[in-house]
Amino acid sequence: MSLHKNRYVDYYRKKILICGNGPCLGEDLTEVNMHEFDFVLRMNSWQPSEQVGDRCDIWCSSFWKDVREDSFDNSKIVWGIYWLGATDDPPRHREHVFCTERAKKLLGREPDYIIPRHVYTYICSTLGHYPSTGASAVAMARAKEMYITLVGFNFFDQSKPFHYYDSKGVHYHKAGAEKAYVKDLVQKGKIICKSVL
Repeated sequence: MSLHKNRYVDYYRKKILICGNGPCLGEDLTEVNMHEFDFVLRMNSWQPSEQVGDRCDIWCSSFWKDVREDSFDNSKIVWGIYWLGATDDPPRHREHVFCTERAKKLLGREPDYIIPRHVYTYICSTLGHYPSTGASAVAMARAKEMYITLVGFNFFDQSKPFHYYDSKGVHYHKAGAEKAYVKDLVQKGKIICKSVL
């Protein structure tokens, strides 16, 4: 598999629908018209279905070991994130290398857009912990000054299935802090969230 140049993508002031993998995704999607968005972002081990659709323009992942490799699609725009502790300032170079090297192994190329260090440091500081893929995607889209709408965000509600496609999973994030982060952005008019806050 040969490496190829990353594509140039104009994100500025474009409308993006960020689809989380929470069990509310199907219901949330009934409140939006997917065709009105310039980009639809899916993350990690998402699975297309009649309920949630199959459109995916951007695939965002940490490339962590629990992400199903059949989720990797070289035809999509790829956003890459990395996991670090909140006290790592700036993020360690080796983690950035892990992200790019794993992407190259599985996709044959680097991600088109990797979360900038200052963005990652900011979101870690805001949450007091390293962010989920969903929170990272929000921060990355904001850095590109995109118009953001969220669906499928359950904020790891333990009373419900973990994902819309299965009940398995474990998270290592501060769910309350991530919910507060999103709620604050909604209240300030920075983003739209169709999930219940």
